[in-house]
Amino acid sequence: MQHRFDRAHLTRAIIAGTVGSSVEFYDFVLSANAAILIFPRVFFPHSDPLAGTLISFSTYSAGFVTRPLGAAFFGHFGDRLGRKSTLVGTLLTMGLVSAGIGLLPGYSQIGIWGGILLTVLRLLQGFAIGGEWGGTILLPIEWGPPARRGFIGSWPHLGFPSGLLTSNGALIFFGWLLGPTAFAAWGWRLPFLVGAVVILIGFYVRLGVLETPPFTRMLEERRIVRSPVVEVLRRNGREVVLGALALQPVLVSFYLWATFALSYGTRTLHMGQDFMLATTLSAAAVALVGVIAFGTLSDRTGYRRSYVTGLIAYGLLAFPYYWLFDTRSPGLVVFASIAALLTFAAMYGPLPAFVSSLFSGQVRYTGVSLSYHLAAAIGGGPAPLVAGYLLARTGSTAAIAAYVMLSAVVAVVATLLLRDRSRLDHRMDYAAQVAANGLAPALRPAVPENARSIR
Repeated sequence: MQHRFDRAHLTRAIIAGTVGSSVEFYDFVLSANAAILIFPRVFFPHSDPLAGTLISFSTYSAGFVTRPLGAAFFGHFGDRLGRKSTLVGTLLTMGLVSAGIGLLPGYSQIGIWGGILLTVLRLLQGFAIGGEWGGTILLPIEWGPPARRGFIGSWPHLGFPSGLLTSNGALIFFGWLLGPTAFAAWGWRLPFLVGAVVILIGFYVRLGVLETPPFTRMLEERRIVRSPVVEVLRRNGREVVLGALALQPVLVSFYLWATFALSYGTRTLHMGQDFMLATTLSAAAVALVGVIAFGTLSDRTGYRRSYVTGLIAYGLLAFPYYWLFDTRSPGLVVFASIAALLTFAAMYGPLPAFVSSLFSGQVRYTGVSLSYHLAAAIGGGPAPLVAGYLLARTGSTAAIAAYVMLSAVVAVVATLLLRDRSRLDHRMDYAAQVAANGLAPALRPAVPENARSIR
C-alpha cells in the first residue's frame, strides 16, 4: 500500500509541531535570558557580579548537558512507541519545569538550595528539549510530500525565533507593567508561570494529531527495532558524529547572537536592557520570515547546498558583526543583530529536511535527535562561556569572531563529508533507500523474515 498524503492531517501535524515547538522554546529561551538578567541576583546574590554571571551561565549550560541524554531516552521511545506519544511526554515535562522555576524560592528564602534546585530544573528542562526537537520536525515531515520537505520542515523551526520573540516580549511587557523594583523582586516569575499555562495549549493541539504513516506502517509490518540507540550508533555512527559537527554552528550562532549578545550589550557596552531586548526581539521577528523563506528555497536548490550556503554566510559575518556592535551606535547594533539572525535562519530553515534524510525511518527519531543535541552540547552550551572567557582574557571581540569562524569551517567540512540525500523519499522501501542513497544496511536482526517492505 502506498503512502497516501492527507492535506488535513498534514496541516494538523504542521500546526502541532509549530505550536508545541514555540511554547517549549519560549520556556527554554526565557530561562537562558533569565540566566543573564535575573538569576544572578535572585539565586547568587553574595557573589560579585562577574562570578554571579558565570555561575548563572553554568546553570544555563546545565540544560545542554542533559540534552543528548534526553535525545537518547526519548529517541528510543519515539522510534518504538511513536512520534506523537513521545512528544506529549516532552511537552508535559517542560510545563512542570517552567512552573517549578516560576515558583522556586530564591536565596533569601532557602539559601544556596535555591541555586541547586534551579540547576536540577534546568537539567530536567534540557532532558525534555532533547526529546522534543526530533519528534517536532518528523511529525510534519513524515506526513508531507518529499518535494516540499524543506518548506514543511521549516515550520516547526519557527519555535526558536518565536520563542525568542515571545520570551523577550514577556520580559519587556512585565517589566513595563510592574516597574523595575517589583519585577526584580517577584514579577520575573510571571513569564515562567504564563509559559506553564500556555504549554497546555500545545498539549491539546498535539493530542489531536494522528501518528505518521511511515511509523504506522512499521508497526503493522513489525519492523520496529528493539534498541534504536544501539542500532543507530552501530549502523549510522558516522552520520551521528558528522551531523553533530555540521549542526553545531546553528546553536553557536543562536546563543552568541541572541543570548550572549544581551549580556555583552548591557554589561560590557552599557547599552540599555530594554533597548537590547527590543533589538533582539526585532531580529527574531525578521528571522521568523527568514526560516520559512530559506526552508522553501531549499526545496529547489537542495538541502545540503542550502545549508552550506548558510554556513558560509554565518562565518563571513563573524568579524563585521562585532565591529558593528562595538560602535555602540543603536542603528548599527540593530542592523548587526538582524543580519546575524538572518544567517541563523539561512542554516535553520533547510536543517530539518537535511538532517532527516540522513537516517532511515526505523532509527530516524533517535538519529536526528542525537545529532542535533550533541551539536547543542558541544556548540550551544559552551558558546556563551567560551565567549565570556575569550572576552575576559583578551579584552577584544576579535577572539570571539575567530571562534565563530572556526565553528563554521568545521561544519562546512563535516557537511561536505556527508552524502547529499536531498532526494531521499521517506515513503520508499527501506532496501531501495539503501541502494539509492547509501544508507546503512537494513537492520535485519529486528525484522522477521516474512515481513514486507516499508513504503
